[in-house]
Amino acid sequence: MKKLISIILGLVMSISCLSMVAGCAGNNGNEETTVTVTDMVNTQVEVKKNPQKVACVSRTTYDLLIAFGLGDVIDGAYY
Repeated sequence: MKKLISIILGLVMSISCLSMVAGCAGNNGNEETTVTVTDMVNTQVEVKKNPQKVACVSRTTYDLLIAFGLGDVIDGAYY
């Protein structure tokens, strides 16, 4: 019974991985270069998708960027 469940789970996981890869391959270089960000007061700002430098306005965002290995993109931090 455990073998059957393992086989079924493995098949489901492989099918889901294949569908993710097929979905990502469908954009053919037509990806957007900007992202629209909406804050808590419903103000929308359009920013570049992969910025080279960022400023952190809270210690939490600073710590998260460091944890994700993005410490080299931090240009400034508010204390």
